[in-house]
Amino acid sequence: MSVQLPEAQRRLFKKMVRLTVEIHNDRKGCYGAGVVISRSGLILTADHNVVGAKTLTVRRCELAGRGWKITAKGRRIADVIFRDTKADVAVLKLRKPLKTQSVATLGDSDDLKVASPVYRVGRDDIPVAGGHVISFGK
Repeated sequence: MSVQLPEAQRRLFKKMVRLTVEIHNDRKGCYGAGVVISRSGLILTADHNVVGAKTLTVRRCELAGRGWKITAKGRRIADVIFRDTKADVAVLKLRKPLKTQSVATLGDSDDLKVASPVYRVGRDDIPVAGGHVISFGK
């Protein structure tokens, strides 16, 4: 079943997905998501996505068609250059940057207000759309 998105929301999600990458940890069946934060190939992700990895493979994401389906394309190898296990944050560096990849502008969490909308593109262990999800809340 395909869910149709209102066009304004779809444009926002399309931009968000272009900033997102799928991360495959060489540990059996371990996938996660990250956000491209520089044209030189830096990616912000959760530390739990990289724990125990010898090799990390990164694929860029796209929002395909008129629905929610996210597809991952291309392959690049990445190295972990920073980890903070307490904050569950890691930074990866692609050995070769992705072509035409958009870059996220990081904001200031102090500018958020209670009940501000929050959106995320990620990868969950659910049997829908290959585990890729778009979610939002307040």
